[in-house]
Amino acid sequence: VAAAYKELFASPAGQIVMAHLVAKFGFINKTTFVPGDPMHSAVYEGQRSVMVYIGQQLAFNPDDEPDHEAVREPQQEKVTNEGDW
Repeated sequence: VAAAYKELFASPAGQIVMAHLVAKFGFINKTTFVPGDPMHSAVYEGQRSVMVYIGQQLAFNPDDEPDHEAVREPQQEKVTNEGDW
């Protein structure tokens, strides 16, 4: 997966997209906290987490560790009956 990210963002189109993403959601190295506004703080932190993930994929070195994302099983929500705790 990381190799695909690297290939994508190394292309001219990928560099344009990355520049746009950084301009729009570039919270990678700064806080996303909005004093008195937990909803905006949560939205901005979600955006930041995507940018951090992309950055991690671009920096990924397969010699350092296995690509766990490639083999991770999707998580399913546990469905409970109303009233179950």
